Amino acid sequence: MKENKLLLIGAIIISISIIIGCVWIGNSISKNTNVKQEVTTSKALMTGKETSEYLNMTQEKFNSLITYEESQKHGSFDTYTFIPLIKVDGVKYFNKEQVDKWVEYHIIKGIDINTATK
Repeated sequence: MKENKLLLIGAIIISISIIIGCVWIGNSISKNTNVKQEVTTSKALMTGKETSEYLNMTQEKFNSLITYEESQKHGSFDTYTFIPLIKVDGVKYFNKEQVDKWVEYHIIKGIDINTATK
């Protein structure tokens, strides 16, 4: 009889501990959902500003790179020698997948884009 009472008290203590733990974890999770999360864009095209942020460059450095690359385009060249862009009503847009391939091309070829923007 005494053992049954101890077993019952032990089960109640464990149950209360589990409930308190669940409430504590639940409150911790709900507090962390208010943290600002970086939103990944799924747009087909990015603006120059969005692309510079994506490449972790300043807007000025990115604009300098684009200006330099446009001045170097003549004759034939590999597809990703220059960052692919499209102009719509005079505004330049960049496709994220193409930008990724441009970065990969420069990594494989060992080309430092910083030399073009100095």
